[in-house]
Amino acid sequence: LSMITITDPLLGDEDTDFREFITPGIIALAIFFLAMALTSESFIAERSQGLLERSWIMGVLPVEILTSYILSQFMVMVVQAVITLVTVFLIFQLPCRGPIAWFAVLTLFQGLAGMSFGFFLSTVC
Repeated sequence: LSMITITDPLLGDEDTDFREFITPGIIALAIFFLAMALTSESFIAERSQGLLERSWIMGVLPVEILTSYILSQFMVMVVQAVITLVTVFLIFQLPCRGPIAWFAVLTLFQGLAGMSFGFFLSTVC
């Protein structure tokens, strides 16, 4: 009477290398925290230097400021994700046992989640 049934893995082998096992988590962690740190730091730095108030006085709408932050941070995050994926799959030659396009999309979504958390932290701090 077992509630858990162990079957063959869908992707990979039963005896995968530790590097292959830990790589997706490390990539997600790195992309999330890089995006979070850069987004919160840039927003806090701009607010502490008074640039945000200067922009509002010049007539820039808050939607425009937020859009510019999202687009600029997204471009930086895309470059970071590309560098990370190239390093993992081409330089270290770790195998990707699934569709690489879906892995890239999930990595970008992880970066967007980090950016969102960075915006949240910058408004709280």
